[in-house]
Amino acid sequence: QLAITGPARLTARVRVYAGGRRHLREVDGGSSYLSQANVPIHAGLGAATHIDSVTVHRTDGSRSVYRNLPADRLLELGYDGGVTLVTHRTRTTCVAELGPLNRPQYDRLLDSATLAGTQATLTVLRTLREAYPREEGVPVTVTPGTVVGGRPLLRDTILTDTLAKPGQACPTLRRTSYRVTTVGEAPRLYPNPVGGADRLRIELGRPVTDRLQIEVFTGAGRRLAIPPPGRPSGITREIDLRSLPGGVYHVRVTLDGERYVYPVIRGEN
Repeated sequence: QLAITGPARLTARVRVYAGGRRHLREVDGGSSYLSQANVPIHAGLGAATHIDSVTVHRTDGSRSVYRNLPADRLLELGYDGGVTLVTHRTRTTCVAELGPLNRPQYDRLLDSATLAGTQATLTVLRTLREAYPREEGVPVTVTPGTVVGGRPLLRDTILTDTLAKPGQACPTLRRTSYRVTTVGEAPRLYPNPVGGADRLRIELGRPVTDRLQIEVFTGAGRRLAIPPPGRPSGITREIDLRSLPGGVYHVRVTLDGERYVYPVIRGEN
């Protein structure tokens, strides 16, 4: 593909020599009512891997010759004999909300570095704007001082996390509501820290229904497989952490649809 630039760029005769064949093309600014010739022009080169030469005759009487050009490229042929290799690139910019006129933005980025000795590179950058997808997280109930996102929570808070999902250019914004309860409302865990031979007890503080789930996570958020909780009493559960190495973990208790998250320190064996 060849794009003629400079004066008289819409009225020119172009001869392309490649692979022992000559191709003639004409650029016409408009030969009928409300129409215009296609720009840039196309020349099918068959099996040729490069262009021997291109000669451009303009209606202002000028003549330019371009030699040894690459095939299968979009080339701008300058009035002064220069050649620019044109490439296209698309990027996506994530925004909170899209405006009423959400149109792509185009920028021309010219690289002065030469290609094959005489060619510069021009990148046409197309920027698309896309709004962040949004979703609501499951409400979580925590005790005062529970650390979430690197800070302790002392009152009800709404936090937003970013989630990268396959096939999405922009990450999803997930809003999660954290309800900070008083100590009397929430289950109580002890001992904490947990010694090497101790088991962690969970005092639920209310009759247990079928909607009880106890989970243990690493500090990085990876869920761990633990033995089923023991039942010392009707409102108490006991979990065995002796197989875990020392460190900080998070225990999540889901009871009747409410979630409670506790940092737990596991001592060395």
